[in-house]
Amino acid sequence: MPFSHVKSIMRFVHFLPAAYALVSVLSFDRRVLSVYGLPIGREFLSELHAIKNKVKYSLILLWLTGGAVVVMGCLTTPDYLDNQKLWFKVSAVLILTVNGFFIHRCSDRFKEGIVLAELDAPVVLGLNALGVISSVSWVWACFLGSAREWSFNMAFSDMALLYGLSLCAGGCASFYLHQRHVRKWS
Repeated sequence: MPFSHVKSIMRFVHFLPAAYALVSVLSFDRRVLSVYGLPIGREFLSELHAIKNKVKYSLILLWLTGGAVVVMGCLTTPDYLDNQKLWFKVSAVLILTVNGFFIHRCSDRFKEGIVLAELDAPVVLGLNALGVISSVSWVWACFLGSAREWSFNMAFSDMALLYGLSLCAGGCASFYLHQRHVRKWS
């Protein structure tokens, strides 16, 4: 089998954990909205534990397969490491990793019987920020894997600006949904 085929297969294998995590995260975000004004039950806490594990293992696979993709790229393209899109993707996955650490620590606040809509404003702001960073960063990680036109053509700073705008849009959507659900459940 030609090496180019092996590289393509590895890129596909690399995409799978990102896509799996993205679908899992967005589905759970929707689940959170469905119980926002209700006391959290055992089933929700079980789903939270499951999603944390899915995302943790997806991140581990993303780092491992990403490392393999980079090694293969360096073997076939001399200036592979000069690609700003590569470094932005590494940054996005690093943000996901650090954010995941904080999500794991903060998820201990979820106890049976609490109502998300009734949490203190700073706690809600922190949890929403972590959720926005997670959702937006997973979308970006998946998008960057397919944005071939950006390879060697777009500056890191331009991607960072677009990412920042995506976070702002996600933050506005999260704030709106929080306010809507607080009013709905009040």
